[in-house]
Amino acid sequence: ALYALAQYWVFEPFSRMPSAVGQRVWAASGNPVYLGAYLMMAFLLAFQGALRKPTIQGLALAGLIWAAMLLPLSRGAWLGAVVGAVWLCWRGRRLPGLGRALKLLAAVMGLCSIVLGPGLVKRVAQRLSAEAPSASPRIEAWKIGLRAFRARPWLGWGADNFGLAFRRHKSRKYLEIQGAGTIASHAHNDFLQYAVTGGVLGLLCFAWLTWAWLRLVPVD
Repeated sequence: ALYALAQYWVFEPFSRMPSAVGQRVWAASGNPVYLGAYLMMAFLLAFQGALRKPTIQGLALAGLIWAAMLLPLSRGAWLGAVVGAVWLCWRGRRLPGLGRALKLLAAVMGLCSIVLGPGLVKRVAQRLSAEAPSASPRIEAWKIGLRAFRARPWLGWGADNFGLAFRRHKSRKYLEIQGAGTIASHAHNDFLQYAVTGGVLGLLCFAWLTWAWLRLVPVD
């Protein structure tokens, strides 16, 4: 998180790495999406710790990671963090002082977001808009994925065959947006990915594994 903040605000610590000051950062991960996924998991650990015991150190850590997680501009990481935080709140709904902890966390996270500056806040809002440059092809790719799923709903197209299914069902609109030579090899949505490649059976297995994992989250 500190590396990401330094990379965005100040400088790139390593001379052989390209500068990312004021841009999407990647820290040491090599890719903004990978950094977002890593920080999302770290944030949820810090968030859970602050829910249980809202110390100054715990709140500061959660706020620091939250601020750094905004910098890669990864929508999947933001969505995962929000869904994960809601789940942790529900699992810990009987924790003493939960309401106070949530208010403190919300205040710290809001303050850290403001400190990053109005420029980044505007970029985050643009990134969440359906009119964002990367949103249109992503939404169209999901529609293509759903058509591929309907074509082979029970066992799907086979593991790692999303690209094959995509080529068979790609639309004129997607070609207009991305160009004739562009193929999506991944759905950018795990549930849709398993639905297309594994059919209903694969989707149910993935959903069951996800639910089983969520139930492992300790309550107290």
